[in-house]
Amino acid sequence: MMAMSCACTNEVEELSTKQEDSSLKIATYIANSEGTRSSDGFVSKTQFKTNDEIGLFLYKGTWGTSYVGVSAQNNKSTFKGSSWEQATPYYLNADQAHVWAYYPYNQSVTDGKKIPVSIEGDNANTDYMYGQTKQTVSVLNTVAEIPMKHAMSQFIIRMKPSPDYHNSGSTPGKLTNVTVKSKAGSSVLFKTGELDITTGTITGKTSSQSLSWTPNILLETSENHDYCATIFPKVVAQNELVVELTIDGAKYTFDIPAIQWNKGYRYIYAFEMKANDVVIGGEDGSNVTIEPWKDSAQNDVELVPSK
Repeated sequence: MMAMSCACTNEVEELSTKQEDSSLKIATYIANSEGTRSSDGFVSKTQFKTNDEIGLFLYKGTWGTSYVGVSAQNNKSTFKGSSWEQATPYYLNADQAHVWAYYPYNQSVTDGKKIPVSIEGDNANTDYMYGQTKQTVSVLNTVAEIPMKHAMSQFIIRMKPSPDYHNSGSTPGKLTNVTVKSKAGSSVLFKTGELDITTGTITGKTSSQSLSWTPNILLETSENHDYCATIFPKVVAQNELVVELTIDGAKYTFDIPAIQWNKGYRYIYAFEMKANDVVIGGEDGSNVTIEPWKDSAQNDVELVPSK
């Protein structure tokens, strides 16, 4: 009897070891991580921290094709400091599979092509990301390497106070409001939408005529000041949008020319404060810098005062 008991125990341990050897392991990194930047408002995520959570979808080869033994989709995976732990382990076989991921995890999700995203309230500070395995996984390759990409665009106001700038008081000027709005009063901007993690495309849901932020930044003359916000990627038509700045109670409005706000890029609109006025760009004449989430600069389009 004792010999039979030992044999059964060994078989169970061997089966457990085989399952562990075939279980999916997650390895992620944030693509185009921007490093540390000094700015107010939205701050991009540069690395995953302990207890961060992502959602996983695993399919055989192509999206939607079921994988034998896998029933849990939108499977929560939690970062434990050096590795990821799945709420429901995925055990792989000889079939090839792809894994898709998104951040942050949302337990209400049932469709990976319709991940809720929002820039309202606390969600304005969320760095939404998506990713897919670089190579297929199977029992012969159980590590899913997933580069996570930024799904949003960054809209940045860069204030450049010149030495001759002054306001009506003795304190530095203050930027208290930034508004992007439709020039015709149409609802062409979005506050909520759905992210397709297979493509990174966001479909707008809740539309609006404007988006507003309240920086409340003191504009010291000794340095530039950046205010950053996330916006949904969008093709901006000519004469469609304006940006309005409120500085020391005065409003300054400028046209945003035709441009495409792409996911994973930063759009920096620079303004120089001179005497009692605000002008576009600095001494070099550059007005808008378009750069990947990671540092890289390219001067591009130009803003003009709105008529």
